[in-house]
Amino acid sequence: MGKSQKYFIGLLVAVVSLVTGISYAYFSATFSNLGDRETSITAATMGSLKLTASEATYTSGSQYPGDMAIQKFAVEPIQVGKGVYELDLTGVLPSAFGSDIEIQLYKSIDTTEVTIRDGELTQTGSNFSRVDTLITNGLTPVYTGSLKNGLNILYQEDFEVINDAGTLKVRENSTSESYSKYTFYLVYNYKNNGNQNAQMGSTFGGTISGKLILHKTTAAEEVLALAGDADSTLTDIIDNGSDASGCTSTLAYDDYGNLRYVGANPCNYVTFNDETWRIIGVFDNQLKMVRSQSIGNYSWDTSQSGVNSSFGINQWGESGEYTGADLMKLLNPGYEDNLDNTSIFYQSDYSYYDDGDKIVNNSLYWNRGSGICYNNLQNVYTSCDFSATGLKESSKSIIDYHLWNIGSPGSTDVFTGDNGLTRKFYEYERSSNFGCSTCTALSNRTATWNGYVGLIYISDYGYAVGGADRSTCLSSQSYLIDEFSSSNCAANNWLKLGSSIWTLSPYNDVDVHQENMLFIANTYSPSVKYMQPYTAYSIYPSVYLISSAEFLGGNGSTTNPYTLKVN
Repeated sequence: MGKSQKYFIGLLVAVVSLVTGISYAYFSATFSNLGDRETSITAATMGSLKLTASEATYTSGSQYPGDMAIQKFAVEPIQVGKGVYELDLTGVLPSAFGSDIEIQLYKSIDTTEVTIRDGELTQTGSNFSRVDTLITNGLTPVYTGSLKNGLNILYQEDFEVINDAGTLKVRENSTSESYSKYTFYLVYNYKNNGNQNAQMGSTFGGTISGKLILHKTTAAEEVLALAGDADSTLTDIIDNGSDASGCTSTLAYDDYGNLRYVGANPCNYVTFNDETWRIIGVFDNQLKMVRSQSIGNYSWDTSQSGVNSSFGINQWGESGEYTGADLMKLLNPGYEDNLDNTSIFYQSDYSYYDDGDKIVNNSLYWNRGSGICYNNLQNVYTSCDFSATGLKESSKSIIDYHLWNIGSPGSTDVFTGDNGLTRKFYEYERSSNFGCSTCTALSNRTATWNGYVGLIYISDYGYAVGGADRSTCLSSQSYLIDEFSSSNCAANNWLKLGSSIWTLSPYNDVDVHQENMLFIANTYSPSVKYMQPYTAYSIYPSVYLISSAEFLGGNGSTTNPYTLKVN
């Protein structure tokens, strides 16, 4: 035989190179068994998957063109997530080989294996060849092609890693079937139909690697994942256990498919604006949050004596020439020059005078400023300072300019019959009813508003109830309306925030036709009541985050709250 030369097949998973030597004497070769090789791509690199080279298996002895070699490796899930995983083979192939190096990739989702059976050795003159038989046990290749210089994308697959009864499983294309691990077989085929003399002394190599193309998992998606496969048409509690800090991972869907945190102290804490906020739930793939502490007690709206008896107007957004509620202007941008020429100032002896022409409620919370804010009827004001509690620019970057529903029960008396059920309030809020159509004449009253910062709804409070009596609470009129009958429900409701909380829900007093707002009174057991807008009650700002908002870390507990990615 002639002078012995060498060929090399190199296989790399992540950062480990598996090199196979081929001793070439005219038409024969030797594949050396390299033994086991294993490496992993860590979670920091691969996200939800690791790629493992579990075995390097080659046929042994004298081999010939036409022989095959197999590399076996696996893809395994290591954490919950979604994305696309990709297997790539980078080839180094001199032109002498042409298309004589073929590769095939097989994927097994069970115990099915790929093996090689030695073919019969043949000789024609000085030419030796043997075509091995590939036994796939019914598997079909997911990739077949010639090894070429540059990148061969062998395989791409959408995946979702789920937690199924405590076991992580990878699921393709969001189908119903799931598997804990996929096994791949990469087959090298050195075909015997080329110019073997020209190939003698040449080498070829390949590097296989895996990478993960993560779908961006938003904060809303991460919260939705906590619901698992729970039926979104049911309002049953989804209980994922408790945290060492004492909060519970308890959520539930409302009657309209929105996922909410429920219970006395759910793990819905989030650091936002360098403060503690809490997540109300997920609505149309957006998080809705509320500040955990009040920013102070202020009027919802107030007015001069000639307008609604100085009690204020219960229209949150613009209505014709009316520019909107005073509190809306305090919380949102665009009212920096908000001028009131009928401001009233109280003196220490409780007498007051017309102070005239004052910049008041002028986007102070939005701009982290200080100034004066309304806190009583007839445009009475007080000093207010949000320089430490107002919104930072980084926080504003992920607050959504959102459509808020500001409908009311209309002429419905929520204090009778089943009109005060939580699901009814949800429908009132999304109705086209106004707070008081027979009160102060405002043209173009609206039941929706677009803006950044609002307040919680009555339905937000209602659906936050957890505990064993959740179903009873949601079906009971006394839950929201009768404070003496709702104590058990209130004890399992985390939105029991302060003594008296303004909401975004207007109300029409059907008896005297006054403009009122609904608020949550927490003096005893919480209940829904109504009051004229001028009253100074606790303000808990509420926002929707942009749909692309992401968590950076945390688990929602008091000791390890979620943190948010801001610009």
